[in-house]
Amino acid sequence: MAEGDRLRREAYLAQSSDHCDLEYRMRELERDPSVVHGWW
Repeated sequence: MAEGDRLRREAYLAQSSDHCDLEYRMRELERDPSVVHGWW
C-alpha cells in the first residue's frame, strides 16, 4: 500500500466512530481507493 493511502486510512480510522460504517468504508477503500476522496 502506498504511504499516502496508509496515512489517509489511519486518519480516517482515527476520526471514525461508527464501526459498521467503518467496516463498509474499509471494504470500499480496498475495492476502489479513489472513493476516499468522497469521505472528507
